[in-house]
Amino acid sequence: MPCIPVANRSLAVESHNNGGAIGLVVFFILVYSSLRGWIILIFNIPVGIVYGASSLFLVCLSIYGFLIRSRFVGNAFSRFRSLLLVNLFFGIYFVLSDILLRRVIDFSYVYVFLLPYIVFVFLRVPVRWTYAALYIISIGLALSVFDNYFHTVVQKAGRDYLLEYNARLRPDIATVISTTGNYSRLGGCTGSYHDSANILGMLGSYYYVRALVYKSLRTFAMGLLVFVPMIMSHSATNIVIFILTVFAIMLYLMYTRGGVKTFLFVVSASCLFVSLFVCFPELLGFTVRIGPEGDWHGMFNSLSAGMLVSPFFWIGHGYVFDSEYIKTEVALLKGVFEYGFFNAILVYLVVIYPLFLFLKVRRPVILLPYLAPVVFGFLSLLHYGSLFRSTNIGVFYAMYSLFLLHYVGCRPGSIRQDSNQT
Repeated sequence: MPCIPVANRSLAVESHNNGGAIGLVVFFILVYSSLRGWIILIFNIPVGIVYGASSLFLVCLSIYGFLIRSRFVGNAFSRFRSLLLVNLFFGIYFVLSDILLRRVIDFSYVYVFLLPYIVFVFLRVPVRWTYAALYIISIGLALSVFDNYFHTVVQKAGRDYLLEYNARLRPDIATVISTTGNYSRLGGCTGSYHDSANILGMLGSYYYVRALVYKSLRTFAMGLLVFVPMIMSHSATNIVIFILTVFAIMLYLMYTRGGVKTFLFVVSASCLFVSLFVCFPELLGFTVRIGPEGDWHGMFNSLSAGMLVSPFFWIGHGYVFDSEYIKTEVALLKGVFEYGFFNAILVYLVVIYPLFLFLKVRRPVILLPYLAPVVFGFLSLLHYGSLFRSTNIGVFYAMYSLFLLHYVGCRPGSIRQDSNQT
């Protein structure tokens, strides 16, 4: 089924959101959750207050999303709501059993089992507000990484500056600076190069694929703005997954919409990237981490066929019983040993659900810019699980909601908001 023309698509999308106060609140929380480090750096507010408020805001939006989930009816969302409900049910079972075993409440599980309901809140926000929030996050996070680079490299403040900077943002963990050779890895206002690279990877995959679909130089420039600080993080896994995601979609576009304009745009973009690395060869420093000198031992730590016969693979709770396999750095497997195989599959099905919708509607290219960050986010779980951090998860589900809204445009009448419950 063809998508609604661009001129009319906004009508199909905007009819499901109402803006107003809720739009302003969601806009603020989305920006705040990802750029909260700036609040600490500028106003010197205690970390506990800033981070605690961020988590509270996200949880409140998720609860609101759960309460309004039934307002969206139709084929497009019936399976989605069912999937979320089953995931929540088994999540509650897991959390209760975890509390009984550990006698400690781990609030981070809220981001896994309850937070997906925040999608329903984003669906009620005008898309222009979501776009604006993502632009602000892109610029704010990029500037914070550039600020790190300016102080550590240009002004030669080095490791001492980063130690003090990161200690202000994350005083609860050891302030050890990771390096690639003599280069200190930069994380900006999140205080973590993994978290920052994960956010920038989601944003960059959106901008670059959108630029490819619409041949937009302005969007390509935004992609470049987030690509450079992502490279500065030297988070090799996020960088490689970003490149593979964009490259795979680029090949798909050239296969399905191959033409002179697409070819010229791809060639021009490739030349620009080559020129960037020629002018600044130090940006290629991250390649050391994917070569023979990389930390492959850490990446494949505890991986073996014995995982499949471990009881924790099937029932979870590997942390409680200190399973040797929980030490793996592959977040996808770590989730299996933490939640149990079937619980983990439900969690991952929720994360990658837009891909199934994309395949269902004959893969219209209009959905690719919004599918790219979702695919990137899922694949980023091949290493550290930054996706489920409070700084990152809001951006992920904001992109997720944009996919669903544009999916509606490709299947008119597949969703409506029940006016009797509004």
